Amino acid sequence: MKASQLTAQLEQILLPEPKDGEERLALMIWGPPGIGKSQIVKQFALDNGYRFIDVRLSQMGPEDLQGCPFIVEEDSHKKTAWGTPLIWPTENDPKTLLFFDEITHAPHSTLKSAFQIVLDKQIGQFKFPKNTIMAAAGNRPEDRSGALDLPEALKGRFVHTLLEPDVADFASWWVKNEKDPRILAYIRSTKKIETLHCMSNGATSDPASPSPRTWAFASQVLDLVSPTLRLETLKGTIGPGEATALCAHLEMELPDVDMLLQQPWKFTRPRQQGVIYALVGAFVNAVEADTLEAFMEIADKMTKEAAMLMTRDLYEHKKHLAISSPKFNKWCVENKYLVL
Repeated sequence: MKASQLTAQLEQILLPEPKDGEERLALMIWGPPGIGKSQIVKQFALDNGYRFIDVRLSQMGPEDLQGCPFIVEEDSHKKTAWGTPLIWPTENDPKTLLFFDEITHAPHSTLKSAFQIVLDKQIGQFKFPKNTIMAAAGNRPEDRSGALDLPEALKGRFVHTLLEPDVADFASWWVKNEKDPRILAYIRSTKKIETLHCMSNGATSDPASPSPRTWAFASQVLDLVSPTLRLETLKGTIGPGEATALCAHLEMELPDVDMLLQQPWKFTRPRQQGVIYALVGAFVNAVEADTLEAFMEIADKMTKEAAMLMTRDLYEHKKHLAISSPKFNKWCVENKYLVL
């Protein structure tokens, strides 16, 4: 499942009010490290007005979930009561999304305490408010992250989904968050999903490998590190293979993008695929309201794929410009089979 599909699934599984006699569903998201499971759930909570509580069961014991016991007197009798942990929501709190992150790294004694929380929305004597929704995420044993499989009894309390990396969804996030466009151009140019995400197979001693998370780190590296240290730092961020290839990509000479946006008739489509992908990001970054028509004129001279990427990235990054252009809207209508 892609990230964009996961957001829709979260909405359709978690938000509807259960019918009488039914329990509210909880979603378990599986996937390798570094592909954005936690970030997607957190953004979903914020977008829908939920308070987000990150519960790391791997750092907790059963007593952290149920609370500590204390003695109370009732009708001259001493009884044991349980203090509610401060992290749990109360009836007076806003609606809450409880997210059990890294659940597959939790000790089994803690997982057993989570059984009742997920299914019955209760732990011991404490009942969670009705406006509490729940999700969890974890790695699979084959992801070599030290994760353990969940007990079958706990698996049966979730709806399960597998999140996988997708270049188009990654590109949408990348452009919205204004990461370095040269990296996105490189990833697109390889046309291999392994460029975006490829976990080490354990056959080498390289500690770093490419993933959506480490590519975001690489964007920071390009911003912070001098060119003399760039290659070695990137090797420790995305692995030596991708670091070497990325640095070679960064050495490519591009035409003057600002000049071309002023004089689009001078644009000639490059032959090299890597240059085309690099220009996509460069044009999107440079375009302004007064050069938007030139931008669309250049897009018409690009390959269909590059034109689609230019228009899609423009819409993601500078939506206010895109929707104001009759030529942009006309292009989208004429090429809707590419855009949709």
